[in-house]
Amino acid sequence: MHVTYTCDPGYYLVGNPVAFCKASGNWSQPSPRCEGVSVVCGCGAPTRLHFAELNEEHKNEIDFSVGKTVQYTCRPGYAKHPGMSPTITCLESGVWSEALEFCKNGCNAPTRLMFAELKKPYSNQTVFPVGRTVEYVCRPGYARHPGMLPVITCLRNRTWSMALEFCKRKQCANPGDPENGRAVVLTDLLFGGMSVNYSCQPGFSLFGDPSVWCTASGSWSRPYPRCTGGASCSSPCTRAEPENGRVIITTDLFFGSTVNYTCNEG
Repeated sequence: MHVTYTCDPGYYLVGNPVAFCKASGNWSQPSPRCEGVSVVCGCGAPTRLHFAELNEEHKNEIDFSVGKTVQYTCRPGYAKHPGMSPTITCLESGVWSEALEFCKNGCNAPTRLMFAELKKPYSNQTVFPVGRTVEYVCRPGYARHPGMLPVITCLRNRTWSMALEFCKRKQCANPGDPENGRAVVLTDLLFGGMSVNYSCQPGFSLFGDPSVWCTASGSWSRPYPRCTGGASCSSPCTRAEPENGRVIITTDLFFGSTVNYTCNEG
């Protein structure tokens, strides 16, 4: 026969917790006693963590009584671990609860790209966990490069994978030369600088704007101009006909037209 002693909450045991009934009918030892636990007012300053720092509202606090909870914010280069609370609590024993590693290594915001921008879910985020992949959309004037994914990934060394040029500048179709004129391509056929100047052959007039440029949609800024009719000539009839001859007109009198002269018999 033996008995085991325990104390009520808030008290601790002084003496052996187990006593045996001896053959003499006496217990093997005196009964232990339960004494009150010393009252704990609170905890000292919260634990310093290499991966997180106290929120601003807790940095200047000095009263950390039992039950007090403080919250941390992940330091630059670290991101909050999903499902883990970044808090610790002052326990009745006067010590802080265990500070689990609720922040894990991560990357800072990705580099801005000239040809693409982050999708909205990622645009306001400042820290990304290792292994996180973010996606881009092409900026105006750029189109997805076939076969290339518009994504980058946060690597184990807390840097981003290389951002390949997965968006390329849109290209406008070659305008070609207008009839009776020509198009002068000043740069290339890509959005962002491509422009074309038009001119007409001698004797033709330009109808429309003399310049067009490649827009973000991949189309030209305005319709192509055209070169219309030739410059008209005055009728030879308004001039003195040759003596002993006459003029023969067979076409309209535009640039390049021909008139024939004949002489009278003899």
